[in-house]
Parts: sequence; structure tokens; C-alpha cells
Amino acid sequence: MAYRKLNLDRDKIDTCRQLANRISAPVQRYINRHSSIGIERTSLEFIGLSTDTTNALIKQLSKDNLRLGTLFWVFKAILTLNITCDELQKKIQQHTIDWNALPDISFDKIRKQSIAHVKKCIIALKKNRPRIDSANKFSPTPLRLTPIIVTDGTLPTSHMDAAVFHGADIILIQISHLHPIYQTSCNNQSYFKLIADHIQCLSKQYHRPISLAYDFSGPVMPEIILNAISSGAQGIFSDILSNSLHKNIHIKRDLIDQYMSRLLCAVFGRHLYTDDAYLAANSSSFRNAHQSLAANFLNESFATHSHISADKIGFTHAFDCHMELEDHLLYELAHAQMIREIFPKSPTQYIPAPKMIQNPTDSQHLYTLYTLVSMITEQSTQWAVLPHHQGSNAMVHDMKTSAHIANRTFHYAKHIGDEIAFSSNGIVARRASTVLENTHRVLKRLDSFGFIDAISRGMLTETNYSDNQSLGASGIFEKHRHYFNPVLTTMISEITDHG
Repeated sequence: MAYRKLNLDRDKIDTCRQLANRISAPVQRYINRHSSIGIERTSLEFIGLSTDTTNALIKQLSKDNLRLGTLFWVFKAILTLNITCDELQKKIQQHTIDWNALPDISFDKIRKQSIAHVKKCIIALKKNRPRIDSANKFSPTPLRLTPIIVTDGTLPTSHMDAAVFHGADIILIQISHLHPIYQTSCNNQSYFKLIADHIQCLSKQYHRPISLAYDFSGPVMPEIILNAISSGAQGIFSDILSNSLHKNIHIKRDLIDQYMSRLLCAVFGRHLYTDDAYLAANSSSFRNAHQSLAANFLNESFATHSHISADKIGFTHAFDCHMELEDHLLYELAHAQMIREIFPKSPTQYIPAPKMIQNPTDSQHLYTLYTLVSMITEQSTQWAVLPHHQGSNAMVHDMKTSAHIANRTFHYAKHIGDEIAFSSNGIVARRASTVLENTHRVLKRLDSFGFIDAISRGMLTETNYSDNQSLGASGIFEKHRHYFNPVLTTMISEITDHG
């Protein structure tokens, strides 16, 4: 791998990282002082309580009691009533516990009992997880990812079969906002398990590793992430901006919930992918390439707060070549090479912009160029379907066509990335330097205004955020100074002790 071809200003890159850390630090302090209904549900399901029990308990606890953490009350009840977890579930569902009347007990006893139980749960979840395949490791040619959109509770087995047959290394299940898993009463773990089992069967059938990732286009509740990870998902798409800007989720609620989701990825060694598709779909990569890079710097900083290592953060960026613009392919080379050089330890995911083209003929030509750029800049992963047909009935045909194009390009130019260098004063190098300079400027502006205020003013994207039009604010609460959540604390100690 020969990543340094652009002669980028390393001091400027370091300054951008420092700015991103300064922007994220006060947000992380806010996250640390707050919890959400999503985090409490996830913590309860983590220790083995059912979805119905979890929902019933949260309704039974007063707001003041909730501020101490649901697990404080769970383990207080288990110890003072001398009952098992299963017996507690029955009592919660029968509404027979007066939470305010529970006898006093030493907090030390609650802490010891709860941490021991959580550690057992972590061990059990790690034992039950499937072996992590090597499908995210470096390869001379990009790994191929096939996205499959799912709108209902049916299993997309035929599309998964076709994707693997046509060479997919990673299957991305895109769960539509219409899917029933977003209903909190729905037990979705069995659904994720069936998908993971089918992927394992395909991996054995084709004698090669196949990875499974999820992208949730509804509210990314951490309890859904927990079920997906514990059932075999090896990658999760999660972005600090896409939910609030394009899914109408309250930004503070989303940041709090995502912290829990990212900790889950960290403790179980899963890949976390950023989501650049919302930027690619709503703005020009030529005009706003600095926005995408700034978002990736911020995503990196927030992921670091969640103890995710660089090799587990996958940075997504888009190929958005405009055929009417002269030399635009060179600009795309600059953007792709820049991401590869700035994040050298991380797997990069190169996607075709959703709005890139309109007709099938241009699609095939541009997919060839997209594959070539992906190889020249040594991207880790590229999408294996033509952009204009994603999610349509013609998807299987697209898989066949894109596999044919990719296979030929991979064969004809397998080591092209090793052979090409860029002129230090050429179009590619100058474009990359310009984007880096503009990224530095936008991060400085964000630092002066503060992250949430800047997002509300549309400083990072062309979409303004408004608290008044967002969902989920009522699910946030400030923690009591004696708030107790052994799932969070034990996961963090597990990561730091073994990191």
C-alpha cells in the first residue's frame, strides 16, 4: 500500500483533528451527564430482560427513580426480595413491586452483584457470536459490498444468494423506516439471527468469508444495535449527522443513543461505518467535498470517545463524477486519495452517489470509472450494484452487470495503485490541498459556534436542523449524581483493560 501520494500538509491534518476533538469534547460532556430511554432499554435487555418486561419497568418507574438508572432498581429488587432475574420479570409484568417501598441495601452490594452479572453477560455474548471473518482486511482489489433494502419482516434470502453468487464479500442489509423492528414491542433478535445464519451458510457454501452489516434508516435505537450485534452483525452504519438531518431525530437524543451503540461496537469488536450517502444525495461532492471530510473528522473524534480503534472505523465517501465537467475524474481521484491518506489505518468504503446518473448506459460507464478510481486509490470496499437501480426489481440484473465490470477491471488493472503517482503541482494534488484547507476553515467555524448551534445554522451541510421538527427529545433525562449503569461502566472497563 502506497498511501502518501498527495504531499498533504500533515500539520494541517493534525490541526483538523485537534479542532474536531475540541468540537466534540463539550458534546461528550453533555452525553456523559445524560441518559435516554433507549440506553435504559438496551441496558435491561443486555442483562437478559425481555422487551415486554423492559417497557413495563420503564413505565412503572417515576422520573426521579429513572434518573438513578433502571439497573439500580433491578438489582436492588433482586437482592432485597431475594429473587432471580426470571422471578423479577414475572413480578414486573404483574405490577406487584412497589419500587419506593423496597428495603434499603448497601450500594456496595448492588455494585458487586450487578457488575458480576454484566461480566457474565458479556462473556456469554462473546461466546455466542460467530467468528469474525477477514472480509474487512486489506486486499489487492476492493472488497465488494452489496446493499439490500428490506421494507418488511420477510427475509431477503434470494437477494443475499444472488449477491454472494455474483461476488459480494459484504452484505449490507438496509432496514427501511417501514420495517416492524422499530416497534419497541417487537422481538427482533430472531429476525437478525435468521439473516446471520443464512450468511454463515453462504460462507460455507462458497468457501470464503462473507461479512454482514446493517444500515438502519429509521431511528437507530441502541437496543436494535444490541440485537443485531449479538445475532452476528459484523458492521453497523452509524453517523453523527444523518439521523438528525435526514431522519428527523432529535440531535441530542441521537448523540446520546449513538454513544451506547458505539460502545457496543467497541466491546464486541464490530466495525462502525460512517454514512456519507446523505451528503452525496443532497449536495455536490465537487462544491462541498470539504463538508464530507469535516464530517469524517468529527465522526472519528466521536468514535474515539467511544473507545473504537482506528482499524474498526470505516469512513464512507462518495464517487460523484459529473460527466459534463472537464477533468472531473481527476477531482474524484483527489477526493478518494485524500480520504485514503488521511485515514490510513481505517477501512474506507467508497460508494457511488445516489443521484450520480439517470440512465443505464451512463451507469455502466461511470461504474467502470468508479471501480478504476477505487483501485487506483486503494479503497477497502466498493459497492457492487449500479447506482441507478439500488433497491429496484432490476437489482439482480445489476449485480450481474456490476460483477462483470468489476471482475474485468480488477483483472486488467490489478496493481494500478502501485504504479500511479500524482504530480506535486498537478490538478489532483492541488484539488486535495484546496479541500483540506476548506475543511480546516469549516472546522474552525464549527469550533467557534459549538457543534449543535453550527449544525442548526447549516454550517456543515446544506440542510438546517431544527429542534422543533425532531423526534425523541422527551426520551432524554439528566442523570442523578448517584446514577448507576453497570453495563456502561463494565463495557468501558472491558475495552480499556483489553485495549
